[in-house]
Amino acid sequence: MEKEIFLVEELENRLAIEAAKYQHELNENWQNTTFDPMHFDTFISGELYGEFVQAIYDRIKPLNSHEANRFLTLSVAQFKTHTPAKREQAFILNCHDTYWFPNVVEFKGNEHDVKFAQHVWKHYTNHFNTFKEAAENGLADFKAGTLGNSHTAIKEVIKPTKELNNESLNIFLKALTYNYPYEFTPLNFKYQMRDNLDYLKHEVLENLINLAKDDRMPYLNKIKFDIGNNRQHSTITEKDIQVWLDKYNVKSESDISLTRESASLYRILDSPPPTMDEEFEPNFNRDIFGIQHDFYNYYYGFYIDLAVEFFNEQLQIHNPNPHQNNPCSRRTHGLRRV
Repeated sequence: MEKEIFLVEELENRLAIEAAKYQHELNENWQNTTFDPMHFDTFISGELYGEFVQAIYDRIKPLNSHEANRFLTLSVAQFKTHTPAKREQAFILNCHDTYWFPNVVEFKGNEHDVKFAQHVWKHYTNHFNTFKEAAENGLADFKAGTLGNSHTAIKEVIKPTKELNNESLNIFLKALTYNYPYEFTPLNFKYQMRDNLDYLKHEVLENLINLAKDDRMPYLNKIKFDIGNNRQHSTITEKDIQVWLDKYNVKSESDISLTRESASLYRILDSPPPTMDEEFEPNFNRDIFGIQHDFYNYYYGFYIDLAVEFFNEQLQIHNPNPHQNNPCSRRTHGLRRV
């Protein structure tokens, strides 16, 4: 009888396929391909996460209520038994078998291959809780009878208008594709998002002038959803980065750039992610991964919150029934510009 596969194992298998694909590309096209240390972080937080959320819906769609509840319940439970710490060796072997498939090659623990699989697994570990929460939310939505609504709830798009400009919106959304430094260092990402938000605000205000009154709130709600939907990728708060600020004797986030010549924290935030070779050097600073990850994700969420706050303000202004309790008008408090 064939073994039943649940969501975590499907996730591991999909990641192993991507790892094998990438390793084949490196080995077979080495003259034209260079190792990208953030390929898997980008893949896991972006494409893989999207596939996983869609898979939750697709897997239960053909099932009856009892079977769907059983599948989701066991999948959520599997996140407790298949943690990264317990599954690393199984994943290393999975990568080996997937790389050689359909051939069967004995696993001998080649050092380079093991380090490559560990590198992939490190990024998976960083995002493991995000997938766990998605599965738990899927089960909760199913029990509430709302699973699947998210695929149809925000489908209405306002009528195309020639005067509308979406260039700054597309740039802002494109920057949110990356949930960890890839093309930019954390500090460069911060300054980029600050400028992107200014351009986006100007563009939206221009578009609102050219829209009919009845189209303004649907327009604002659509963009707010597109941007705010990315907030799930970052759970880092100011409290999380304060740990690093304290460790490196920096008073606040706004003080980092004031001591750029001497502050090691600034240098870490202004440097690209380390390569795979660098992370295995004897004197490698293990704080680098945590600092870059936490600050990048802090800025990531921070500018999403500022954007959502802006759209809430505009929704309140353009609400045709301002005296009604409009949930869209709730503001995010305590935000400060960084």
